[in-house]
Amino acid sequence: GTESARGNELLERHFGDTAPFVILLQGPAAAIDVQGPGLIRALRAEPAVSTLSPWDRGSVGRLRPGPRKALIVVDFHVDEEEAVRDTVPYLERTLERRIEPPVRATQTGFASLSRATLEESVDSTERAELIAIPFLLIVLLLVFRSPIAAAIPLLFGAAAVNASRGLVS
Repeated sequence: GTESARGNELLERHFGDTAPFVILLQGPAAAIDVQGPGLIRALRAEPAVSTLSPWDRGSVGRLRPGPRKALIVVDFHVDEEEAVRDTVPYLERTLERRIEPPVRATQTGFASLSRATLEESVDSTERAELIAIPFLLIVLLLVFRSPIAAAIPLLFGAAAVNASRGLVS
């Protein structure tokens, strides 16, 4: 019932699913002017993609804040789940293929941040498990005084951790 929720409903009703990204190209002006339009052509080859770039017609001067920087706004017309799962890796692969040194490309968007948060969460959990398992095993051996008795709660704990990791993923 908030203004933000009503705004999102209006946006979705008129424009459908949307997953916006912003790409910043940095490097020598001449290299950006060669690689940028090639990137735009590659992105526009996808039917469910809209772009806005400094190489478009109209009032797009602010997308080129300086000769060594260019901003590209890209909207993939997919829902958030698909954007996090499929679009972010697709965009990363496209940038790797199309942008070469001395130009650097940095992309961001809600889906990119969501995917990065998820990946970091899973990586942190794995690191924590690797640290905790030896200590837990020692404590269980001291409490139960039998490797078989200590293995039972360890196996149940490992199953619970793996199940929760699956839920997070």
